[in-house]
Amino acid sequence: MTGPREAKKPPGLFFAFEGLDGSGKSTQAKLLAESLESRFNEKPLLLREPTLGPIGQSLREKLFGGSGEVSPENELSLFMMDRDWDVFANILPGLSSGQNVIIDRYVLSTVAYQGARGFMDPKEILRLNDKYPKPNLTFILDLGPEAALGRIKARGPLVTNYENLDFLVKVKGIYDSFDGPDILHVDAQSDPNSIHGQISRAADDLIRGRERTIQNP
Repeated sequence: MTGPREAKKPPGLFFAFEGLDGSGKSTQAKLLAESLESRFNEKPLLLREPTLGPIGQSLREKLFGGSGEVSPENELSLFMMDRDWDVFANILPGLSSGQNVIIDRYVLSTVAYQGARGFMDPKEILRLNDKYPKPNLTFILDLGPEAALGRIKARGPLVTNYENLDFLVKVKGIYDSFDGPDILHVDAQSDPNSIHGQISRAADDLIRGRERTIQNP
């Protein structure tokens, strides 16, 4: 006699972190992953873009390794090729297995940074990315361009054409235009623990809400 069939685990939740360089995305993504693992006893899948895959590594070398200029069009193409790989190699398998996925930079970074380069309307870049899975919740860490540039300079010499005030002002303007029930703007000038607290509460609300829906369909 066979026992009762085990209930299928629901898909995981997808959280994205966006914002200017220096806004604390990587720190907050890691803190959320650690806190979710601690409270729910399940390790989230923590990712970043550009990825550590073959295309992402090449893209990082072009952007940060001084291996030559990349045209805006080619840069966008590389970001989307890298995202194709990430979605099918990591994001979709993680979500379908019931694992929560947290990503440091995703679609809105491409829209904001490549949109600020001026070769294509940000809305068109967003439309090109419609095919990718949408995060259940995106945290945009809001930091002024001057403060962001100060933090970037404090890390060491500037290495990309993104790291100038005029460009960051354009990027920030695009980030400010994003809104909706699945987007939370967070003041990135607050204390990191306060920022984490706000992010953690929002993530918990989403997870608890999903659990209540499953238990009471």
